Amino acid sequence: MGFLPSASLIQKSFRAPPVEEDDEDKDPLRGKYKRPSMQRLTPLGRRKLRNFEKHMRNATQGRKLFMTESGLLGLGPKTLGQGTSKDEVWILMGSRVPFILHHIEGSKYKVVGEAYVHGLMYGEGYERCTDWDEFGRCSVDTVQLV
Repeated sequence: MGFLPSASLIQKSFRAPPVEEDDEDKDPLRGKYKRPSMQRLTPLGRRKLRNFEKHMRNATQGRKLFMTESGLLGLGPKTLGQGTSKDEVWILMGSRVPFILHHIEGSKYKVVGEAYVHGLMYGEGYERCTDWDEFGRCSVDTVQLV
């Protein structure tokens, strides 16, 4: 079972002051700070870490981190939160992932895109939905940008 920090812990980390580091710890070639724990990695460990970083960059490129009003953490399209009304997390009947819908007016919505929402994946969203509309949609939560 993996570990995902609580919403309050994530919010605290965004408010935390930046960590000061000496320039002598800076790698002049990459412009990044070296950490002592990184220096202890084996060559195989470094390759695995670089591979992980590459996959994470690819998976999150063009995506935006968000939190729902009920505290669920998600990753959605970069256009999330553009406009005056709040975007909403919806489960669409037959879909494998939650979607972000932007409320236009009345019962009109625009699809912003699919999202990863921790706690709504792998059918968990279907279990939360009790009020399906005539179009096979179920509103789950409202998005708050982190």
